[in-house]
Amino acid sequence: MLDLTGIRNENEYYTGYYFSTIFQENADDVVKKRRDRAKSSGERLPWDELKSAASIVRSLISRLHASDRPGEDAFSCAAAVLGPLGYGSLCPDDVLLDDGRTVSLLHRVDHANGEPWLWVLAGDARDDDAADLRLPVVPLEDESAPFGQTSAPPLAEDLFSDIFFRAPASPRWLLLISPRQIVLADRGKWNAKRVLVFDLDEIFDRREETTLQAMTVLLHRDSLCPAEGGPLLDTLEENSHKHAAAVSADLKYALRECIELLGNEVVRCLKERGTDIETMTEEQSADFAARLSLECLRYMYRLLFILFLESRTELDYAPMKSQEYAGAYSLESLRDVVDALDRQTEQTPSVLNGSYLNQSLNTLFRLIYDGFPANGKRPAAEDGERSEHGAFFIDPLKGHIFDTELTPLITGAPLSNKTLLRILDLLSVTRPRNRKERPERVSYSALGISQMGAVYEALLSYRGFFAHETLYEVKRATDKADELEAAWFVPESQLDAVTGLSGSGP
Repeated sequence: MLDLTGIRNENEYYTGYYFSTIFQENADDVVKKRRDRAKSSGERLPWDELKSAASIVRSLISRLHASDRPGEDAFSCAAAVLGPLGYGSLCPDDVLLDDGRTVSLLHRVDHANGEPWLWVLAGDARDDDAADLRLPVVPLEDESAPFGQTSAPPLAEDLFSDIFFRAPASPRWLLLISPRQIVLADRGKWNAKRVLVFDLDEIFDRREETTLQAMTVLLHRDSLCPAEGGPLLDTLEENSHKHAAAVSADLKYALRECIELLGNEVVRCLKERGTDIETMTEEQSADFAARLSLECLRYMYRLLFILFLESRTELDYAPMKSQEYAGAYSLESLRDVVDALDRQTEQTPSVLNGSYLNQSLNTLFRLIYDGFPANGKRPAAEDGERSEHGAFFIDPLKGHIFDTELTPLITGAPLSNKTLLRILDLLSVTRPRNRKERPERVSYSALGISQMGAVYEALLSYRGFFAHETLYEVKRATDKADELEAAWFVPESQLDAVTGLSGSGP
């Protein structure tokens, strides 16, 4: 099991779920190939060399604040770390930006045609905040001035943008390295400030082998600038997108079934209250089905949007850090209820026929639509004291998706736990594609905006209707069945007259 302690996936350089779970499998393949190569060649493993370099780096850090030549010590540190990662001897160089400024590089890797591929920059050797990307950049050619510069140093964040977007020829990768951290930036992800940060204090203090292996996989020259083929990190990115696409595909099928379950549950509730749908005219029936279909879509998008917000803590909307919200109000907590009930062999009629889940969801919808607290003032908790509102705040979202007046049929129906348990279960676990594959809990943090949009678009054309007689869903015998494709239905009385079709049952 890879230990990623000390490696931060800032702003989801890779999707959170992929990086915390599936990356393990991909990295294991790279580690195995590296072991096999080392065994046949007799060379040392990179993570073993990094473990040896740790003592050098720790020694340099201990004397940085007393050093009168921090640039030289920073160079020694970078050489100790980047050597085991395949970059060889560092060769400092200067490059000229189009605004006339000169950027001093610790090292560079170019394509065979001479175009830049990777630049290594030095971070402030004496900066104590290893968590801060905004490190002053230190040109090494001028040791006379403090931190190697005669003027106020640019911030790394600003310099990265200048290099990526304003340089005449910009590299694909930038590595910012100081004795305390390494930051890896990709030109294609820099707009969203998506980077990988390696906390060298943490990594080299612990010297955990699997952490050093992960560091090797992500930072080695062979991974970023291979002699042949594309960068390994592009392959990892593709794997991350494939997983997210698979999750979104699962959700498309799950939501289709959820809409049917929800629509039929509303109809059941209406019948219990005396609404006679069977006596409606064809026009009335079609109009009612269209209204109910739209409401079901809105309701399911409502649930989907909440799950997405609660998984994306960086959006700072859903107060998941609040125990009161996370444990008593959140949709994530209701998923835990579903998991607990699924583990029970039997569920009593009182549980299945009750409406606890429906009441909980309606409360959550009101909190989001109206905001909390209702006066719109953020609760203050001073001197460790808790506020009267449980110390959490929700901004009101007055959009149509959370307006319960736009879903009157569903809002007025006492939806049963049985139906909502099934709906939440469908939204919570993946669909096994074969007998060997086990269902996994859906991680909504693995989905990007594009995947959420794909799920949304897939259901826009969904239309429900009321069947007034037994119908069979049919397809051409040569076609593969797909629940998301357009469906054809044949009345049971006409089934014998149809040829060249296969049916899926009433």
